Amino acid sequence: MKHNFDITEFITALMIFLWGLWIAMPFDTFPSTSIGGLLDRIAPELFWGVTGTLLGGGWLLCAILGNKYRLRRFIVFGIILFWAIITISAITSNYKATATVIYPCILLIIANLYYKIVFTIYKKEKCNGRTKCTNS
Repeated sequence: MKHNFDITEFITALMIFLWGLWIAMPFDTFPSTSIGGLLDRIAPELFWGVTGTLLGGGWLLCAILGNKYRLRRFIVFGIILFWAIITISAITSNYKATATVIYPCILLIIANLYYKIVFTIYKKEKCNGRTKCTNS
């Protein structure tokens, strides 16, 4: 089975999966951070945890199973929107926190991986493995 994912994609998907799993734990994680209060106003903590777990887990499965490009693109686009909300919440809740630097960097990594999936991997699949395709 051919896998078109790199270690960065795997680690990022795993990180989002574990982040969601941690937030979905039965103990309250939001009160311990400044970002939690703002996210809690948007949706309950369990929502963020389950959503992160499902999105990250879905991305992991697509990457591991391979050749699920359309589903992978859809999931990663959803993760970009999901993580953008978290990033904006992190920046606006407490600009002095380390999350102000870390979360936007993670968002850039996810956006870069999305670009790679859409314009490199998917195009290669569409063109039967060739890097340049005249049929598109």
